[in-house]
Amino acid sequence: VEFKAVELEFLDKHMKDIEGKLAKERAYTIYDIYKAKPQKVGSHYSSYFEINLSAKDFTSIVQFMYFYGPSSVEVIRPRKVVLAMDDLQDALMEMAGMIQSYNAAMLKSMAKDELEEFARNLYSNSEKK
Repeated sequence: VEFKAVELEFLDKHMKDIEGKLAKERAYTIYDIYKAKPQKVGSHYSSYFEINLSAKDFTSIVQFMYFYGPSSVEVIRPRKVVLAMDDLQDALMEMAGMIQSYNAAMLKSMAKDELEEFARNLYSNSEKK
């Protein structure tokens, strides 16, 4: 999980807040959190967590991805996953809700010409696949 801030104190505070939230989560078991030393990168500070955790179900993994936004994920085990239909359904509904809320926020923050350009690029990229 990556962090960036203009001030070092804000970066430290935000990292402590996120670490506290992770510790309170009931959907995950946290085994280890490696905290990288903050680095000055241009005009801001940057750091990250490497988190070793297990999740109780697939929906919990989906929530982790949306709420904490890791830049990469490595699944160590199990080698094979079988999802119960209700777990898959819950995770898909969670994804749909998150996508809709992000979409609503994005629509509020973009001008009409930006939205039109975004839609053109989005649909032209999907047609290439």
